[in-house]
Amino acid sequence: MNNELERIGRARFIAFDFDFFSLIGSMATCEKIFDLPATVHEGPVWIPDENTIFLSPQNQSYQIVIDLNSEPVQCPHVTADNSLR
Repeated sequence: MNNELERIGRARFIAFDFDFFSLIGSMATCEKIFDLPATVHEGPVWIPDENTIFLSPQNQSYQIVIDLNSEPVQCPHVTADNSLR
């Protein structure tokens, strides 16, 4: 078990399915682009046509919309209008 934990500690990526590595390649890297609240817990959703990512922080009434088209990348908070018409 200690050997496995040491290997995990040295890993650049950990995947539950080996096919993941065929997607990212053998030389993939990870880079921090911006800070997000620690309470972001919902699975992010990427909208390809808009090149944006939507995230939901826990216990908040807004979503974070990451606009990948802007330079630098923008992360405005957006509140949806839930009113019925």
